[in-house]
Amino acid sequence: QYRSRPPPASRLRRRRLPLSLPHELRQPAATPRSRSTRSLLSPSADPRVRRPSVAMANTLRLYLTCIRNTLEAAMCLQNFPCQEVERHNKPEVELK
Repeated sequence: QYRSRPPPASRLRRRRLPLSLPHELRQPAATPRSRSTRSLLSPSADPRVRRPSVAMANTLRLYLTCIRNTLEAAMCLQNFPCQEVERHNKPEVELK
């Protein structure tokens, strides 16, 4: 029976090689791809295509910067010396 499209990848079964073979033989051989196929398969080949991971990293960077600034502000408020505790640390001036 002739099909116009191939079966979905979830239905395709990979043939597993026995584990007794050396590791190099168990790895599938890399097939060379043409330049046009490579540009279709990897978004990094086309500079106009933006990776979702880069967009998520930028969003995460803004969030983490906000958190960092908030924590730094909180630490500055915590590290201010209390006037009453530090009152005894004032330098004494001797009268001549």
